Amino acid sequence: MLVKKKEFDQKNRKINRKKSAKNKKKTTLDLIPIKSFTNEQYIEFVDGVYSQVYKMNTVALNDISFDENSTLMSNFAYLLRVYDDSIKIVSSNFHTQTKKQINYWQERLFNAEANGDEKRIQAINEIIIVLKLISKEQINKEHYLQIFASSIKELEDKIYLLLNSCSNLIYTVPLTVEQKRDLFADFNNPRVFE
Repeated sequence: MLVKKKEFDQKNRKINRKKSAKNKKKTTLDLIPIKSFTNEQYIEFVDGVYSQVYKMNTVALNDISFDENSTLMSNFAYLLRVYDDSIKIVSSNFHTQTKKQINYWQERLFNAEANGDEKRIQAINEIIIVLKLISKEQINKEHYLQIFASSIKELEDKIYLLLNSCSNLIYTVPLTVEQKRDLFADFNNPRVFE
């Protein structure tokens, strides 16, 4: 049986739509459209949802005992039982940022060169080389927990519940607005070698 032109066109449109959707690169801002930050430093999204972000405590699992590992897992399970609303755990895996430290030592290098102190110049050059190597080789893994609510009052209630149920799993002080901006900027523009 021959395929009708209308069906053939529909299939082609569907295939082309899927191809264009696959090839379209999405940024973090496309996936997480932030409208603004409130006075209480909460994130407000375009759809009217409010959010708060906390940095999670990380533990080197190779360095803890079986009992400590069991305690951490049971604490996380308790959090998931008590806090039944939606949470998002986001993990970042970026190269270490050493730009500020390099700038600091380059300033010191300039001062040492002005004074003509050869030993100091050599030591500072070694420090700068080590910092550049760290920025290329060392990777920071950080984990963040984000909670959501439809109003600020509801978000504050959820924050209270979250902090009471898992105070040892997260840092109890939320990220500042600048830290949140840096975090979302990193997700949108991952750091490469500097």
